[in-house]
Amino acid sequence: MDNDKIVSTLQYAARKAAQNQFFLAKHFAEFRLIHGMTDEDLAQFLGCSPMVLPKLSLCRQPNPESPRFRSDAERIAAAFDIQSIRLVQLIREVDSIKALTQTKQLNQETREGLLAVARDDENCQQKPKDINESSGDEQEKK
Repeated sequence: MDNDKIVSTLQYAARKAAQNQFFLAKHFAEFRLIHGMTDEDLAQFLGCSPMVLPKLSLCRQPNPESPRFRSDAERIAAAFDIQSIRLVQLIREVDSIKALTQTKQLNQETREGLLAVARDDENCQQKPKDINESSGDEQEKK
């Protein structure tokens, strides 16, 4: 297999991996979207060559909630000779923005739900007609 075919295969795999939260590719894609970056911009941010990004993208995403998060990120950074602080910054930033976005969506859904409940409550609080009033009207007609 020639080098060009290997590179294109890795690039294809990295694009597919960007659809799965398990891989760093997902965070890289979201970070590029947030900042309007190209692959070259991302590589410069991480301190590596753009040719390294497809392989790096196929690494397992370190678990931010794990006590080993920092050491996992440093291990990945060392393997690809990138700046570990930049990798950690990228992961934390994307996770923070996702959390804020999800909270905003949740708040919108909650708000809509509360408005629906309020409308239902207004309908229930309309004063029901008194039975005597309606029968009194009928008696007057007779």
